[in-house]
Amino acid sequence: MIPRSLGKCLSLGEIYMKGNSIQGTIPDLEDLQDLQSLDLSLNNLSGPIPHFIANLTSLHSLNLSFNNLEGEVPVTGIFSNLSADVLVGNSKLCGGIQEMHLRPCVYQETQKTRKKNVLPLKYILTIVFAASFSILALLVVFFCWRRKLKGQPEPEDRSDSARFYPNFSYEELRFATGGFSSENLIGSGSFGTVYKGNFTSDGMVVAVKVLNLQHQGASKSFTAECQALRNIRHRNLVKVISACSSSDFKGNDFKALVFQFMPNGNLDG
Repeated sequence: MIPRSLGKCLSLGEIYMKGNSIQGTIPDLEDLQDLQSLDLSLNNLSGPIPHFIANLTSLHSLNLSFNNLEGEVPVTGIFSNLSADVLVGNSKLCGGIQEMHLRPCVYQETQKTRKKNVLPLKYILTIVFAASFSILALLVVFFCWRRKLKGQPEPEDRSDSARFYPNFSYEELRFATGGFSSENLIGSGSFGTVYKGNFTSDGMVVAVKVLNLQHQGASKSFTAECQALRNIRHRNLVKVISACSSSDFKGNDFKALVFQFMPNGNLDG
Protein backbone atom coordinates (compact mmCIF):
# COMPACT_ATOMS: atom_id res chain seq x y z
CA MET A 1 0.00 0.00 0.00
CA ILE A 2 1.06 3.57 -0.50
CA PRO A 3 2.11 4.86 2.94
CA ARG A 4 0.05 7.79 4.19
CA SER A 5 3.23 9.45 5.43
CA LEU A 6 4.02 10.18 1.79
CA GLY A 7 1.64 13.12 2.08
CA LYS A 8 4.03 14.82 4.50
CA CYS A 9 6.85 15.05 1.94
CA LEU A 10 5.87 18.58 0.97
CA SER A 11 8.75 19.12 -1.47
CA LEU A 12 7.91 16.14 -3.68
CA GLY A 13 7.68 17.12 -7.34
CA GLU A 14 7.21 13.67 -8.93
CA ILE A 15 5.75 10.36 -7.80
CA TYR A 16 6.47 7.41 -10.09
CA MET A 17 5.11 4.07 -8.79
CA LYS A 18 4.13 2.39 -12.03
CA GLY A 19 3.84 -1.43 -12.04
CA ASN A 20 4.45 -2.21 -8.35
CA SER A 21 1.31 -4.29 -7.59
CA ILE A 22 0.27 -1.63 -5.08
CA GLN A 23 -3.08 -2.33 -3.38
CA GLY A 24 -5.53 -0.33 -1.29
CA THR A 25 -6.73 3.20 -1.94
CA ILE A 26 -4.91 6.36 -2.94
CA PRO A 27 -4.03 8.17 0.33
CA ASP A 28 -4.54 11.86 1.01
CA LEU A 29 -1.77 13.81 -0.72
CA GLU A 30 -3.48 17.18 -0.85
CA ASP A 31 -0.59 18.94 0.93
CA LEU A 32 1.78 18.17 -1.95
CA GLN A 33 1.07 21.44 -3.74
CA ASP A 34 4.39 21.30 -5.65
CA LEU A 35 3.60 17.90 -7.18
CA GLN A 36 3.93 18.07 -10.96
CA SER A 37 3.75 14.42 -12.03
CA LEU A 38 1.83 11.46 -10.57
CA ASP A 39 1.99 8.00 -12.13
CA LEU A 40 0.25 5.14 -10.30
CA SER A 41 -0.56 3.02 -13.34
CA LEU A 42 -0.36 -0.81 -13.61
CA ASN A 43 -1.22 -1.46 -9.97
CA ASN A 44 -4.15 -2.90 -8.03
CA LEU A 45 -5.43 0.33 -6.53
CA SER A 46 -9.14 0.38 -5.71
CA GLY A 47 -11.74 2.82 -4.46
CA PRO A 48 -12.68 6.22 -5.93
CA ILE A 49 -10.38 8.82 -7.44
CA PRO A 50 -9.68 11.33 -4.62
CA HIS A 51 -10.94 14.82 -5.38
CA PHE A 52 -7.78 16.37 -3.95
CA ILE A 53 -5.98 15.45 -7.21
CA ALA A 54 -8.17 17.98 -9.04
CA ASN A 55 -7.04 20.63 -6.54
CA LEU A 56 -3.31 20.16 -7.15
CA THR A 57 -2.66 23.29 -9.22
CA SER A 58 0.95 22.36 -10.13
CA LEU A 59 0.03 18.88 -11.44
CA HIS A 60 0.36 18.61 -15.22
CA SER A 61 1.00 14.87 -15.70
CA LEU A 62 -1.26 12.09 -14.39
CA ASN A 63 -1.56 8.39 -15.13
CA LEU A 64 -3.96 6.13 -13.24
CA SER A 65 -4.50 3.52 -15.95
CA PHE A 66 -4.91 -0.21 -15.36
CA ASN A 67 -6.11 -0.25 -11.76
CA ASN A 68 -9.37 -1.18 -10.10
CA LEU A 69 -10.58 2.36 -9.46
CA GLU A 70 -14.31 2.98 -9.41
CA GLY A 71 -16.87 5.74 -9.08
CA GLU A 72 -17.17 9.20 -10.61
CA VAL A 73 -14.29 10.88 -12.37
CA PRO A 74 -13.84 14.57 -11.42
CA VAL A 75 -14.23 17.18 -14.16
CA THR A 76 -12.21 20.04 -12.64
CA GLY A 77 -8.51 20.78 -12.42
CA ILE A 78 -6.31 18.44 -14.43
CA PHE A 79 -9.36 16.24 -15.17
CA SER A 80 -10.83 18.98 -17.34
CA ASN A 81 -8.20 18.33 -20.02
CA LEU A 82 -7.25 14.64 -19.90
CA SER A 83 -7.07 11.99 -22.60
CA ALA A 84 -8.87 8.68 -22.17
CA ASP A 85 -5.65 6.62 -22.00
CA VAL A 86 -4.68 7.95 -18.57
CA LEU A 87 -7.69 6.17 -17.05
CA VAL A 88 -7.96 3.15 -19.37
CA GLY A 89 -8.19 -0.23 -17.68
CA ASN A 90 -10.51 0.99 -14.89
CA SER A 91 -13.81 -0.52 -15.99
CA LYS A 92 -15.77 0.73 -12.98
CA LEU A 93 -15.11 4.40 -13.56
CA CYS A 94 -17.91 6.66 -14.86
CA GLY A 95 -18.68 10.28 -15.64
CA GLY A 96 -15.83 12.68 -16.36
CA ILE A 97 -15.54 14.97 -19.34
CA GLN A 98 -17.19 13.96 -22.61
CA GLU A 99 -13.84 13.32 -24.38
CA MET A 100 -13.14 10.34 -22.10
CA HIS A 101 -16.22 8.52 -23.43
CA LEU A 102 -16.98 6.94 -20.09
CA ARG A 103 -20.41 5.62 -19.23
CA PRO A 104 -22.76 7.87 -17.23
CA CYS A 105 -22.72 7.40 -13.49
CA VAL A 106 -25.85 5.48 -12.57
CA TYR A 107 -25.20 6.14 -8.90
CA GLN A 108 -25.08 9.88 -9.57
CA GLU A 109 -28.39 9.77 -11.43
CA THR A 110 -29.89 7.73 -8.59
CA GLN A 111 -28.76 10.32 -6.08
CA LYS A 112 -30.29 13.12 -8.13
CA THR A 113 -33.50 11.12 -8.44
CA ARG A 114 -33.57 10.65 -4.68
CA LYS A 115 -33.07 14.36 -4.12
CA LYS A 116 -35.90 15.09 -6.52
CA ASN A 117 -38.11 12.64 -4.66
CA VAL A 118 -37.17 13.95 -1.23
CA LEU A 119 -38.03 17.55 -2.09
CA PRO A 120 -41.68 16.88 -3.02
CA LEU A 121 -41.97 14.67 0.07
CA LYS A 122 -41.12 17.67 2.26
CA TYR A 123 -43.76 19.71 0.49
CA ILE A 124 -46.29 16.90 0.91
CA LEU A 125 -45.58 16.65 4.63
CA THR A 126 -45.89 20.42 4.98
CA ILE A 127 -49.21 20.43 3.11
CA VAL A 128 -50.54 17.49 5.17
CA PHE A 129 -49.54 19.21 8.42
CA ALA A 130 -51.10 22.52 7.34
CA ALA A 131 -54.30 20.79 6.20
CA SER A 132 -54.55 18.83 9.45
CA PHE A 133 -54.05 21.99 11.49
CA SER A 134 -56.70 23.83 9.44
CA ILE A 135 -59.21 21.01 9.85
CA LEU A 136 -58.55 20.90 13.59
CA ALA A 137 -59.04 24.67 13.84
CA LEU A 138 -62.29 24.47 11.88
CA LEU A 139 -63.56 21.68 14.13
CA VAL A 140 -62.79 23.75 17.23
CA VAL A 141 -64.62 26.76 15.75
CA PHE A 142 -67.54 24.54 14.73
CA PHE A 143 -67.96 22.98 18.18
CA CYS A 144 -67.65 26.38 19.87
CA TRP A 145 -70.33 27.71 17.53
CA ARG A 146 -72.58 24.71 18.23
CA ARG A 147 -72.08 25.14 21.95
CA LYS A 148 -72.93 28.83 21.74
CA LEU A 149 -75.94 28.03 19.55
CA LYS A 150 -77.24 25.51 22.08
CA GLY A 151 -77.04 28.17 24.77
CA GLN A 152 -79.31 30.47 22.79
CA PRO A 153 -83.09 30.07 22.90
CA GLU A 154 -84.77 28.27 20.06
CA PRO A 155 -86.92 30.31 17.71
CA GLU A 156 -89.98 28.42 19.03
CA ASP A 157 -89.39 29.92 22.48
CA ARG A 158 -90.14 33.37 21.15
CA SER A 159 -93.53 34.84 20.71
CA ASP A 160 -95.17 34.52 17.32
CA SER A 161 -95.96 38.20 17.60
CA ALA A 162 -92.24 39.01 17.65
CA ARG A 163 -91.82 37.56 14.21
CA PHE A 164 -94.82 39.38 12.73
CA TYR A 165 -94.38 42.72 14.55
CA PRO A 166 -90.65 43.44 14.62
CA ASN A 167 -91.12 47.21 14.49
CA PHE A 168 -93.66 49.63 15.92
CA SER A 169 -93.93 53.33 15.18
CA TYR A 170 -95.03 56.00 17.59
CA GLU A 171 -98.25 56.45 15.63
CA GLU A 172 -99.11 52.76 15.84
CA LEU A 173 -98.58 52.64 19.60
CA ARG A 174 -100.51 55.86 20.10
CA PHE A 175 -103.44 54.51 18.12
CA ALA A 176 -103.36 51.12 19.91
CA THR A 177 -103.47 52.76 23.38
CA GLY A 178 -106.15 55.28 22.48
CA GLY A 179 -103.72 58.18 22.54
CA PHE A 180 -102.15 56.85 25.76
CA SER A 181 -105.44 57.50 27.52
CA SER A 182 -105.94 57.09 31.25
CA GLU A 183 -108.60 54.43 30.53
CA ASN A 184 -105.86 52.13 29.24
CA LEU A 185 -103.43 52.92 32.06
CA ILE A 186 -102.19 49.75 33.76
CA GLY A 187 -99.60 51.20 36.13
CA SER A 188 -96.75 53.64 36.51
CA GLY A 189 -93.30 53.71 38.02
CA SER A 190 -90.31 55.98 38.42
CA PHE A 191 -89.07 55.43 34.85
CA GLY A 192 -92.34 55.20 32.93
CA THR A 193 -95.99 54.40 32.52
CA VAL A 194 -97.59 51.17 31.23
CA TYR A 195 -100.63 51.22 28.94
CA LYS A 196 -102.82 48.49 27.57
CA GLY A 197 -102.79 48.47 23.77
CA ASN A 198 -105.06 46.80 21.26
CA PHE A 199 -104.17 46.40 17.60
CA THR A 200 -107.49 46.34 15.79
CA SER A 201 -105.93 44.87 12.64
CA ASP A 202 -105.49 41.44 14.25
CA GLY A 203 -106.85 41.88 17.77
CA MET A 204 -103.46 41.44 19.45
CA VAL A 205 -103.39 42.89 22.97
CA VAL A 206 -100.10 44.26 24.30
CA ALA A 207 -98.68 46.17 27.24
CA VAL A 208 -96.80 49.32 26.23
CA LYS A 209 -94.27 50.71 28.68
CA VAL A 210 -93.61 54.37 27.78
CA LEU A 211 -90.45 55.70 29.41
CA ASN A 212 -90.41 59.06 31.12
CA LEU A 213 -87.33 60.52 29.46
CA GLN A 214 -87.51 63.58 31.74
CA HIS A 215 -86.45 61.33 34.59
CA GLN A 216 -82.69 61.12 35.01
CA GLY A 217 -81.38 57.73 33.91
CA ALA A 218 -84.47 56.79 31.91
CA SER A 219 -82.50 56.38 28.66
CA LYS A 220 -79.93 54.16 30.36
CA SER A 221 -82.78 52.17 31.87
CA PHE A 222 -84.30 51.68 28.41
CA THR A 223 -80.98 50.42 26.98
CA ALA A 224 -80.30 48.14 29.95
CA GLU A 225 -83.83 46.73 29.81
CA CYS A 226 -83.54 46.02 26.07
CA GLN A 227 -80.22 44.23 26.57
CA ALA A 228 -81.58 42.17 29.45
CA LEU A 229 -84.90 41.23 27.88
CA ARG A 230 -83.41 40.13 24.56
CA ASN A 231 -81.31 37.52 26.41
CA ILE A 232 -83.91 36.31 28.90
CA ARG A 233 -86.62 33.72 28.18
CA HIS A 234 -88.73 32.22 30.99
CA ARG A 235 -92.26 30.94 31.20
CA ASN A 236 -92.94 33.07 34.27
CA LEU A 237 -91.79 36.30 32.61
CA VAL A 238 -93.88 38.22 30.09
CA LYS A 239 -92.29 38.14 26.64
CA VAL A 240 -90.95 41.29 25.10
CA ILE A 241 -92.37 41.68 21.61
CA SER A 242 -90.51 44.74 20.36
CA ALA A 243 -89.19 48.18 21.20
CA CYS A 244 -89.76 51.62 19.79
CA SER A 245 -87.20 54.41 19.73
CA SER A 246 -88.58 57.34 17.79
CA SER A 247 -90.11 60.80 18.35
CA ASP A 248 -93.66 61.98 19.00
CA PHE A 249 -95.68 64.46 16.97
CA LYS A 250 -93.99 67.34 18.76
CA GLY A 251 -90.51 66.13 17.91
CA ASN A 252 -89.72 64.96 21.43
CA ASP A 253 -87.80 61.73 21.96
CA PHE A 254 -90.05 58.73 22.49
CA LYS A 255 -88.97 55.34 23.80
CA ALA A 256 -91.25 52.44 24.63
CA LEU A 257 -91.14 48.70 25.22
CA VAL A 258 -93.92 46.44 23.94
CA PHE A 259 -94.71 43.37 26.03
CA GLN A 260 -97.13 40.51 25.82
CA PHE A 261 -100.24 41.53 27.78
CA MET A 262 -101.05 39.36 30.82
CA PRO A 263 -104.62 39.83 32.17
CA ASN A 264 -103.94 38.28 35.58
CA GLY A 265 -103.28 41.42 37.56
CA ASN A 266 -100.02 42.48 39.15
CA LEU A 267 -96.80 40.53 39.63
CA ASP A 268 -97.86 39.29 43.01
CA GLY A 269 -101.14 37.94 41.62
